[in-house]
Amino acid sequence: MSGIAGIIYKNKLEDGNDIKRMTEAISHRGPDGEGFIAISTFTGKVTELDGEKLPLVSNFGANANVYLGQRNLAVKNLSKKTHQPIANQRKDIWLVFDGEIYNHNSLKNELSEFQFASNTDTEVLLYAYEKWGINF
Repeated sequence: MSGIAGIIYKNKLEDGNDIKRMTEAISHRGPDGEGFIAISTFTGKVTELDGEKLPLVSNFGANANVYLGQRNLAVKNLSKKTHQPIANQRKDIWLVFDGEIYNHNSLKNELSEFQFASNTDTEVLLYAYEKWGINF
């Protein structure tokens, strides 16, 4: 089931309090973990915060204007490598995803140039976007 949240402030920088409240509101959808990312589109700075560092969330991402958060329900893959938000190897593409791609194994075969850290459909989605762009 899991859950995702995101917020964009167009003309100002904020802290991570709003995204934390948003993920707390959907905590029942994902009790097995949570993760966050804060991005300043003004400076390009990206700050990650995973479930192991959550006590720091009040200071997380200060001076960012884009936030993504995810609550995890561990069903198939219990590895921490599957926690979201997830990034490609260069950490210039980030993704939160709640869904299922039924043919992700066959797509993964078409993405053999990428080094996968997990067996999740989310990572396949990430690299499909990197390879083929928005129309993948």
